[in-house]
Amino acid sequence: MHDHTLLELLQSDLTNTGKLESLLKVEREHLENRDIDSLNATLGEKSQILARIEKNEQQRRELLNEAGYSKAKQKLAEFYATLQSPFSEKCTETFEELKQVIEKCKLMNDVNGAIVRRSKSSSSQVLSILRGQMGNPDLYTNLGDTDTHNQSRPIAKA
Repeated sequence: MHDHTLLELLQSDLTNTGKLESLLKVEREHLENRDIDSLNATLGEKSQILARIEKNEQQRRELLNEAGYSKAKQKLAEFYATLQSPFSEKCTETFEELKQVIEKCKLMNDVNGAIVRRSKSSSSQVLSILRGQMGNPDLYTNLGDTDTHNQSRPIAKA
């Protein structure tokens, strides 16, 4: 088996996800400052890093398939246990660290996505106002739900 190759792929992914984490921080700053030019440059870098991560993932899958293991996390743990020392410990440690960095990146990406959605919503509202296309306001029903229907409603119930 290609123990050393697998370890190199994991270490490369760890390096790339670290760079991705840094870029996600920069992306957030650009989103908050609405710096579109810088944001586009950051997105280009982000895209390149993600492509490298995907390429490594494909190579790792091929290595694991050659060894008879699937991509399931339980199988990966079993597989790392079969590697010869020091590769077994180092692969396990690197994989665990990689999972933690990926989870951080996921959370950061979710925050950036929320910023994009909020900004898009605000921009749409401003454009609607400028165009004179006032949307239906959100009204609350007697159950506390929002209702955007513009139907006539009685002021009081008998």
